[in-house]
Amino acid sequence: MACVPILVFCFLSLQNRVTATAIDIINTTQFIRDGDTVVSADGTYELGFLSPGKSKNRYLGIWYGKIPVRTVVWVANREAPLNDSLGALKMTNKGILTLLDRSGSVIWSSNTSRPARNPAAQLLESGNLVVKEEGDNNLENSLWQSFEHPTDTILPGMKLGRKNPEDRPNMSVVALMLRDDDTLPQPKQPGFFTERDLNEASYSSNLGKPYSVNDCSISELKPR
Repeated sequence: MACVPILVFCFLSLQNRVTATAIDIINTTQFIRDGDTVVSADGTYELGFLSPGKSKNRYLGIWYGKIPVRTVVWVANREAPLNDSLGALKMTNKGILTLLDRSGSVIWSSNTSRPARNPAAQLLESGNLVVKEEGDNNLENSLWQSFEHPTDTILPGMKLGRKNPEDRPNMSVVALMLRDDDTLPQPKQPGFFTERDLNEASYSSNLGKPYSVNDCSISELKPR
C-alpha cells in the first residue's frame, strides 16, 4: 500500500503537465517542465527550456520553431540559470509567471499591472509571450508582455519607446542587448523611424510619427 500515494502523485502530475500536443496557451492549472514546449498557432515560435552551445545550464526561452538551427530570440532567466533539467514554469492565480528550480524556489518571475481573475499566458504568432485575461485578445489589456522586456533580439512589432518615460529601456539595457559581437546589418530602407526635439522636457508626449514600410521595426537611439 505504500506505493499508492506515489502512483496518485504521478497521475496528478501527468494531468497538470503540458502534453505533447502543440498548444499556444497555458493557464494556472498547467505547468511547463523541461522537455515541454508551448508553440505559437502558426508554429513559428516555441517556448521551452534550452541550453545554449556547450553550456549545461538551462534557460527558459523562445526560439524560432521552423528552422533546423535553434535560434533563440528571448530568454527569461538570463541572469539566473538553472543548473539541471528539473525546472518548471508555473503561473500564479494573480497572473504572474514563475520559474521554479528543483526545490520549488522562484528564480525568475514576471510582474503584473493589475490583479487577474482568469489569467492565461499565450505565445503569439509574433513571438510575444503575453499574460492576459483568458479570452481577451486585446494587447492593450495585457497584464505582461515579453516584448516589453527584450533581451538581445529585436523582433517585428517590438517598440523601444513606451508611452511612459519610466517604461523606456535605459542605455544600460540597450548596451546589454548589443553586447555580443554580432551587429545589426544596415537595412536597405528603414522600417521604422522616430525623431524628437532634444530640448523638449517630455519625450513621451512628443513622439514623432512612425513610418512603417516593411515588416521590420527599427528605432533611432540617441543619448539622453
